[in-house]
Amino acid sequence: TLDHCFSLGHRTGALPDGRLAHHYIAKGIGAMTGMDKAGVTAQIQSVSKLDFTDIPNGSVLDIYLHPSAVDGEKGIHTLINLIRTYFNRGGYGLTNYKPDEERGKVCGIKVVDETDDIMMISSDGIIIRIRTSDIRIMGRIAKGVRVMRVSEDGRVMSFTRTEHEDDAEITEVEQLSEEELKAQEAEAAAEESAEAAQPEEPADPDEPEEAEEPETDQDE
Repeated sequence: TLDHCFSLGHRTGALPDGRLAHHYIAKGIGAMTGMDKAGVTAQIQSVSKLDFTDIPNGSVLDIYLHPSAVDGEKGIHTLINLIRTYFNRGGYGLTNYKPDEERGKVCGIKVVDETDDIMMISSDGIIIRIRTSDIRIMGRIAKGVRVMRVSEDGRVMSFTRTEHEDDAEITEVEQLSEEELKAQEAEAAAEESAEAAQPEEPADPDEPEEAEEPETDQDE
């Protein structure tokens, strides 16, 4: 689902839900960006009603949450309850971004087209513009692609999607060698296996089973 949403979308005409012809389609079995208007829990409940008899390995449900929806102690509990709802409704696998000291926290999430540009601004006041087509598509267990270098105490403050302009100044995205990519993916896979081997903590019987609905960013 990482890139098929673009290639298949280019071959698909306009749809009754308002999607334009040749625009990207939904990733996996979830709603199109901005179309999950009833909320995340409603989307999980809708997907869990599908018949997967002919899809024994299941499918992928991508859910995008604004960072503010899971910020702080209340946000953590909301996320935990949301995950519990997902598994209670039949979900059997979950992959999330893995922030660490080296890469920092997640700044935000955007759905972009391969023809778009991305503009980023750091806490140092540096602004760059990159082509999304220059960003290598990575697997779900990978730790991402470096698109902006910041100072030791700096961080990415914000970024936005914008239409490509031929005369705009573009910053080239760093490209890793094949050996570096294989080493990075192997490291990520090893960490994934180590996490899967850890025993799960018992559920708190006092926690509600259904998730408190987090707010989603419909613009993302």
